[in-house]
Amino acid sequence: MRGHVVGRVVGRGLGALAVAALALAPVGCKSGGKRAQGGGGAGGAGGGGGVDASSAGTTPAAATMSADATVFALDEGGLVVLGGAGFRAAGDSTVKYAPLLPRKQGGVWLREGDQLGWFDGSMHMVGKREADVVPRAEGPDGTLWASSLDHVTRVSAAGLRTWSRADIGASERLGDLAVDGDGTVYVVARDQLMVGKGDAWSSVALPAPQPQEVLRGVGAGGGKVFVISSLRLFALEAGALRQVMALGKNFFPTLRVGPDGTALVDGSKLLRFAPGADKPEVLPGFGNFPTFTSAGAIIRMDAGGLGLTRFAPGAKPERLLAQRLAFPIEGFSLDAQDRVWARTHFGVTIIADGVALEWTKRSVPELSDEIADVAPLGRGPALPAVTPNLIKLAGRFVDAAGAPVKGGVAEVCDVSSAVYDGKTPCAGRDFVRRAVSGPDGSFVVEGVPPGGWHFVYGRGSSWKRDFLDGCCKDVTPGGSFAVGDLRLAK
Repeated sequence: MRGHVVGRVVGRGLGALAVAALALAPVGCKSGGKRAQGGGGAGGAGGGGGVDASSAGTTPAAATMSADATVFALDEGGLVVLGGAGFRAAGDSTVKYAPLLPRKQGGVWLREGDQLGWFDGSMHMVGKREADVVPRAEGPDGTLWASSLDHVTRVSAAGLRTWSRADIGASERLGDLAVDGDGTVYVVARDQLMVGKGDAWSSVALPAPQPQEVLRGVGAGGGKVFVISSLRLFALEAGALRQVMALGKNFFPTLRVGPDGTALVDGSKLLRFAPGADKPEVLPGFGNFPTFTSAGAIIRMDAGGLGLTRFAPGAKPERLLAQRLAFPIEGFSLDAQDRVWARTHFGVTIIADGVALEWTKRSVPELSDEIADVAPLGRGPALPAVTPNLIKLAGRFVDAAGAPVKGGVAEVCDVSSAVYDGKTPCAGRDFVRRAVSGPDGSFVVEGVPPGGWHFVYGRGSSWKRDFLDGCCKDVTPGGSFAVGDLRLAK
């Protein structure tokens, strides 16, 4: 199946989102190429003191995927690659691959069930680990570091090596992991920071731990290492944790550290600690997944996920879009051009230079499922023309005698409420589309992705609900589904 069609555009002129005419690759490919399966076996599956898993035959041939591709992991399983030849399905459609981590040598690091490896056009698995293992960071030598609650794992083309909690001296279960510019590895474990250099591990204690205080995250960049607990922010200096500031109680922060050593604390406030600063800068609004741009600015999601704001040093905050998005963002990544690749419950949104392209599910046959993760590589691919798979619901309100009713309200939303007070059953939902009938009683609800939705109609305090499960999946994009005549009292 092929197509050349136009996507929904929000914002001003096309700018960096100029659309390239690309043929869509044929659908139905279950595998992205021959899979090079590595060792695993008893060594790869077990824990223990610095266990190595053989991976003979896993060193890949030249990557068969563009260095500027974007890889999507589907929620129900499988991968989709967008590159110079358009979209193509890859991997096993029954396997979940998220999270994805860009790989310096090409492709992405990923997890396939209880195995770790990479995809560069072909799949390369190098050994088994626990099902809860998470790819965390790539070292300067191109190796992957991953962690689970009980193990730290290093993955490279040479094989897989794993350390248990006992091997590294951790008394509690493991959490976040970071790698600095010289390859030193840092792992948090409740009240310890574990530090790995080569095959040697040491620990740094949480100073003067407070009741119920636990270490939550670690970040490294620009020669600096920061550690965050549930109550405080620390800097690692001269082999000890120095408190930078208290964060207060009932605070659940996250930490990100940029390549220049800037630290971001994301919680009830978004705090930026610039290198050499005496105190943090409080950025307006909530944090909402702040991400560093290539120029050292920060982009963070607005409340509700319907916009993004850029914070550049010494400049006023700048909204990336003049108007709200149609679909709320659930997470995003940046390519080397600082274009935003965002996943939503309804598809994918790409944002650059004040313009947003919103691709709903099934707009591209390969992207028929919800997106679990998206990883743009390099500068990212040229954008194909995509028709958003949006439809209309049309109908008419009539009274008991069949006469048209003006002012009736029809709404479509993801979940409606059976209990409401002075509002519609769809009020406050993430996705709502609304129409009001005219003098002839007719209405048209526009901009609805096909699928199962709650359809409500009425006015005042009298409403009826209907669940449109599967009613609209086969409607041609831009087409209309007729709900018929609906009775309302005048």
